[in-house]
Amino acid sequence: MKKIIMFLLIITCFNLGYSQTNMLSNPLNLKPTKTEFIHPLDFNGSSKEKDNVIEYIEELVENQMALIDMKSNVVTREMEEAELTSFKNLTKAKDRELLDTLIEQLNFTGNMSYIVLEQMYNYEVAAKDEKLEW
Repeated sequence: MKKIIMFLLIITCFNLGYSQTNMLSNPLNLKPTKTEFIHPLDFNGSSKEKDNVIEYIEELVENQMALIDMKSNVVTREMEEAELTSFKNLTKAKDRELLDTLIEQLNFTGNMSYIVLEQMYNYEVAAKDEKLEW
């Protein structure tokens, strides 16, 4: 199932059917969510914020599924669970400055996915300690 989710995210992130007129502001042509993106490090754990995170994730996944014209309750639930797990993992991020930078970059695409954000963050943290060797 993880392979299916990653495949769907890749399709969503690199969809070639985006509108040329919105290319700079929203290259994926995703419908904006009604619920605002919640920064994982600003999350205080209140019931209201938990509800907002759930609502944001549900809207995000619905938009992603619509973008690829897929209707599957199983895949939708799996993607929602993966988004929530990534959000929870990101609440424990150590490098606020890096996370803020990645959020800015991801915001440019119009696809504020916690899964993609977590992967980008983990890759960047790992790359910090790498050095070019012969």
